[in-house]
Amino acid sequence: RKTTRLEHMICSFSAKHSAFETPLPSDGDNEIIPDHSVSSRAMLRAMGSALVIFFYRRIRNVHPFILQSHVNDVITALRDFDIAQGPTNMMSLGTPWPAFIAGCEALPTSSRDWLMGWMEKGASRSACNGFTASQKVMREVWEQRDVVGAIQDPESGISNRGKVYSWVDVLREGKFWLMLY
Repeated sequence: RKTTRLEHMICSFSAKHSAFETPLPSDGDNEIIPDHSVSSRAMLRAMGSALVIFFYRRIRNVHPFILQSHVNDVITALRDFDIAQGPTNMMSLGTPWPAFIAGCEALPTSSRDWLMGWMEKGASRSACNGFTASQKVMREVWEQRDVVGAIQDPESGISNRGKVYSWVDVLREGKFWLMLY
């Protein structure tokens, strides 16, 4: 019952914030005007989609392939966040958490590259170690999955360990915590 309740709460949060896809404000020349409320709503959309990914991977242990539309939703929301920040992109860095969660589950190289680029941009503008440390974890997840992908069972697509390697495995094996806020 607790798991089902949590699932409903996460889905409700995500649905509520996905409804806030408002057009970006622009002047008469179609130049985007930085708007904190629009960027905040975009970050909330990214957080909602990342929560869905987190729940289904961590609690329900769903295969990452099933979550790719949510990974794409995080990327779209983070793009909107960046656009709403304006050309200087200096209003707020946002949190690395949604990019980290989506990045760890991203399967296509294009998604991985985009999310890693977003994290690298954040790391270059922040004194917070979260952007840098999370990049290392994402790369380790991808490397382990790519190695296992070469030796996985061709019929089931699952490694001989019976599960898909995740960020939790990286942290457990490395015996460290990652703080993203």
